[in-house]
Amino acid sequence: MGQPLKKGRHLDIEAELQLANEVRAKLVKEHSGSDSSQKLEKVAMKELGFKRVKYFGWPNAYAFTKAMGEMLLGTLRGDFTVVIVRPSIITSTFQDPFPGWIEGIRTMDVFIVGFYEQRIPCFIGGPILDSIPGDMVVNAMMVAMATHYNDVRTQVVYHMTSALQNPLSCNLVEESTYAYYLINPRARDDKKTIKYKRPLLFGRYVYFYTYMVLAYRTLLQVLYLANCLLLGGRLTEYNRKLNRSLNYLMYLAKFYAPYIFFKGCFDNTNLRTLWGTTGARQGDGYIFNFDSSCINWRLYLFSTHIPAVLKVAADMKKQDRT
Repeated sequence: MGQPLKKGRHLDIEAELQLANEVRAKLVKEHSGSDSSQKLEKVAMKELGFKRVKYFGWPNAYAFTKAMGEMLLGTLRGDFTVVIVRPSIITSTFQDPFPGWIEGIRTMDVFIVGFYEQRIPCFIGGPILDSIPGDMVVNAMMVAMATHYNDVRTQVVYHMTSALQNPLSCNLVEESTYAYYLINPRARDDKKTIKYKRPLLFGRYVYFYTYMVLAYRTLLQVLYLANCLLLGGRLTEYNRKLNRSLNYLMYLAKFYAPYIFFKGCFDNTNLRTLWGTTGARQGDGYIFNFDSSCINWRLYLFSTHIPAVLKVAADMKKQDRT
């Protein structure tokens, strides 16, 4: 039904669904009545997803399922008009309903909070972190619907991206977080300012991995041995906590590496043509703004996105405590 990213492979969505159902049925049969059956099923299905994703060439299950959705639309649409909007990393709003509106902590927000709270000592950083504010994505979708509502059997793809015209770099995200910290430093309970240590950004995943092994993994292994042989297990929980933090950071880097180190830029010619239909800075062009070239990333990050992300993170912590 679809063409996978790896050459020589054929993706049959019906066959993939059948495979998933067979694996699930086998698990249910083998572990029926077990208290851990749901947990085992979740782990097994996740592992199956990783295997199929790797086999077909996608970076993760998220991108894989989105691609399958587009394949189904292309195959089953019939006479319907299909308009696909593919956004890059979505950030807080640029203008509407107000600057900085955001729900939850996602993608680059995890790094901003981690950098600011000193929980991420190092990470990977590529030349471009293709991002777009959420309200611009919504505006583009509304204009696209208004433009194509009367079309017949049309299929159009809009890349809602910024990398081609106004790229954002990982270094700028870190620099903006650091600048924000200098103006708004964190303080301990005794009101003393916490010293900010700027995180290291590695331009290649192998450098990051090597550094993590030498600087942290080896030390944790030494701590584990000392805890077992000399301290009678008194630091077991502390060692587990450090291991969980390390594994989580390694997982984040591995998960986001395909996006951070992606070397291409998506062609947004269709999007720029769509932008031209709004009359640019007049009338609808002002109301439904999705022109990424107007974004001053440094100003937007410092004044809008970073404070919005940190506020949401603080609110989420308060909710967890109650």
